[in-house]
Amino acid sequence: MKTLLSVLLLLVLTSSVYAGGPALPDEYRLPSEDELSSGWRTGNPDKYASIAADFNGDGLVDGCYLAVDKKQNRLVVLVALLSKGGNSEKWLKLQTLNYEVLRYQGIDLVKPATVSVYVGRDKEKRPPSLNPGAV
Repeated sequence: MKTLLSVLLLLVLTSSVYAGGPALPDEYRLPSEDELSSGWRTGNPDKYASIAADFNGDGLVDGCYLAVDKKQNRLVVLVALLSKGGNSEKWLKLQTLNYEVLRYQGIDLVKPATVSVYVGRDKEKRPPSLNPGAV
């Protein structure tokens, strides 16, 4: 019974992310089928324009979308973080791009990983970093 309830809850949460597309804030729209018609997008069911995953570790399925700013005709990357107390979401604008990049850029889920960075020997000759903890 607990498993069935968990599955039903997951279906309800993911349906709010994917059912007919998200309810974006009024100033944005999803790209049209024509805008997402580049041949390289056919390898992904969402045409590299949306992702569903738990981005903030709260156990809820959040969404990330490529959207178009209606007034400025600019491409934006938006994230919808679902809230536990209800059917609401918090929208975050992560990036604003020129509209033209929609032809050759998309989004996809990348699993967490550790990345090694080579610093080099002449570390002292580099200008200081804005973030003292950065390599």
